[in-house]
Parts: sequence; structure tokens; C-alpha cells
Amino acid sequence: MKKITAFLIILLFLVGQGYACNKHNDAPSPAEVALDDAYNRLYTQQQMMATQSEIITIQEDVISMLEQEVIDVTCPDLYYFSTEKELVYFLAQDKTNENEFVETTYDCDDFSFDLVNNAKTKGYIIHPEVLIEQGHMICWTLVGNKVYLIEPQTDEYIAISNLDKEVNNATNK
Repeated sequence: MKKITAFLIILLFLVGQGYACNKHNDAPSPAEVALDDAYNRLYTQQQMMATQSEIITIQEDVISMLEQEVIDVTCPDLYYFSTEKELVYFLAQDKTNENEFVETTYDCDDFSFDLVNNAKTKGYIIHPEVLIEQGHMICWTLVGNKVYLIEPQTDEYIAISNLDKEVNNATNK
């Protein structure tokens, strides 16, 4: 920027000198042409800098919005079920179990993932669970202090254990 300023001062001096020598000549002096060109280049650079500044501001705004969306997606207000009745009500309202089983295209994993996603839309946490020995996928969730397994194809569920106590084998439907 200092070089441009010094250049402009020199050009102003030369223009003044050229103007004094060419008072009666309508054609611009070479110094005037150079000064005009320098002004145009400086203006263009200033415009580019302003545009770049605006682009940076827009990029910063977009990054801020995306960061908020990531926070919203990774930290939504999701909760485990507080009562078994709440779990039963959710399962009754959810229609995942009514989907048609189609081997290799819509099977146990698809039922499980659909139940997990439907629970999220209602504000609940349900996790998929792979049963390796059976080659099957189901879901699990917490209800209070209990761990529940859910078969998403039938809505059957079972409380399999308390988090802080021995296993509870009570089966429910």
C-alpha cells in the first residue's frame, strides 16, 4: 500500500508539471493517463477487496449456521422413556411393525433402523442391536432403571435387566 501511495504522489507531481506545460493542449499528458490508470487499478483492487471481504463474511455466516446444525443434529433433545406405559404408547403409535418384510431388501435391520429413526422424530432414544449368533437385529432402550429389548417387526418387548440390579426376565407384549 505504501508503494501505491508513493507512486500516486509522484504521478500527482508529474501531472501537475504536465498540466502546467500543456495548459492549452486538450489531450491528456502521459502522466495524466498513467495517473488515471493507477486510480482505476486502485479502485478495482478496492472493489475486489470489498468483494472478498463480503465473501469471507458470508462464508463465516454459513460456517456458523452449519456448526449450529451439527450441534442440533448431534445434541438434540432426546430422552429415554420414563415409564413402561410411555414405551407401550410409543410402540402402539409407531407403525414400523406394519411394514412388509421383504427378504434382502426390507428385513430385520431395516425394521430396526426405521424404529430408531421414528423414535428420534418423537424425541426418544432407541438403539439398534445386532444379535450376532442369531444373525438378527433388534432394538434396545432404557425405561427408568431397566434395559428393554424390542423386536421392531412385532412390537414385542422384554425388560432384560436393571442397570443397578440383577437380571429381570419378565416378558411383555
